[in-house]
Amino acid sequence: MSQRILRWTVLCMALLALPPATHAQTSPYRYTVPQGWTRSVADGTESFAPASEPADTAQIVLLPLKPLQGALQGAFDAERMSLESGWGLAAPQAAPPQAGRFGDLSYAAHYASYDSAAGARYLAFMGMAHNGRLAMLVFVAATPEAFNRLAPQAAALLQSLRIAP
Repeated sequence: MSQRILRWTVLCMALLALPPATHAQTSPYRYTVPQGWTRSVADGTESFAPASEPADTAQIVLLPLKPLQGALQGAFDAERMSLESGWGLAAPQAAPPQAGRFGDLSYAAHYASYDSAAGARYLAFMGMAHNGRLAMLVFVAATPEAFNRLAPQAAALLQSLRIAP
């Protein structure tokens, strides 16, 4: 898992440093949907799935913005742990957490594999602080192969992601 996490981390950091490609949606987020992925919205949560893959192979989830309560790392960890519990994720095998800045954007990241009722899951959580709000992106895959193969497309969406003022 550590090589996959390292590749995902390096790719995300490199892509966040590039200028954005913006696509307008009816959303607090601005992004470009990866080619071949479909978008759905339910209760303010935006989800993306590769159309050419079997259901549940991989998904990118953008959660509704929340007020940032305290420091980014604490708010990110609380939201991530709530998601882990709500999604029935257990026995995480995690890489060391990461945090940093790109320009005026602060971020926190967590990468782990989990056990779940549906089998193993491989997740990358990314939290971003913007104007007193917490934005969360989650990339989840059912297999390490799907994680590695589809992570560049998830990273491309992350690279294009901007939060409305």
